[in-house]
Amino acid sequence: MIKLAISQNGMTYYSLDHPYELDRLKIGKFTYFKKYLGMTDYVGNFKSWLKRKNVLFLIGVYKGILVGWVMAEKWSELDADGRPVYVLRAVEVSPQVTRKHIGNTLFQLLSTATVGHLITKPVNESAKKFFTNMNFKVPSKSLPVNLSNNPGYMLLLESDKMAPTLGGVDYMFDNIEDLRTKLFPGEFVSVREGFQKKRLAKDLDVSDVVRLADGKKELPGELISEHKMMSSCKCGAFGAKKYFVTGKRSGVSIVCSGCGIERYFLPQNRFK
Repeated sequence: MIKLAISQNGMTYYSLDHPYELDRLKIGKFTYFKKYLGMTDYVGNFKSWLKRKNVLFLIGVYKGILVGWVMAEKWSELDADGRPVYVLRAVEVSPQVTRKHIGNTLFQLLSTATVGHLITKPVNESAKKFFTNMNFKVPSKSLPVNLSNNPGYMLLLESDKMAPTLGGVDYMFDNIEDLRTKLFPGEFVSVREGFQKKRLAKDLDVSDVVRLADGKKELPGELISEHKMMSSCKCGAFGAKKYFVTGKRSGVSIVCSGCGIERYFLPQNRFK
């Protein structure tokens, strides 16, 4: 059990690893997925999911009672660029608690903890509106995740993930980084530098000029995050920096931390 955040309203958020961790908690009353999907044995489902290595299960606890949860599992396919994809299966908050932004916080923690894209299939129009507000969009052929065989699914691109900035919540970024490192041991991403932004990277008012190490190239951009790549650059370095750039070309540039050479570029029009 990893503590990920504490809110001023008394909520504490955790990532669970083992089924027995649920035995330490009381389980609140849940009705949403019972009504729409016939899910009656919540505890049994929770424990079953926690036995699967490809599942990420986060919870919100209030006064010792589990009152919110979110579950996602790693998709068997990667995107066109080899980035991971997670399927957001469910997020639910007990009707016993209201006006505490639990669902939003759980989703932001899940989004921050995972590397890559998220996909989900809303069960109704209310859920579709929730995910639209979280920057999910209806997929198209121009996007890097092929959902042509998955009708009804929506897609949240990695570049469109929101920063965890809800007021009244203390995010434990060191613990979130530990969780990300556990989930993605071959790729380090600085949560503190990358996701602690107040706005989405694509909406930044970019004015700084980033000078690359070779001294010959300039990027009018904003540093988003740092990565440890799966393969090394020609110079031998594994580290890279991700920038959102604007100007003659706009998009995300991945630049080697060692030699300053751009390793690859994702144009902004791919994210529209």
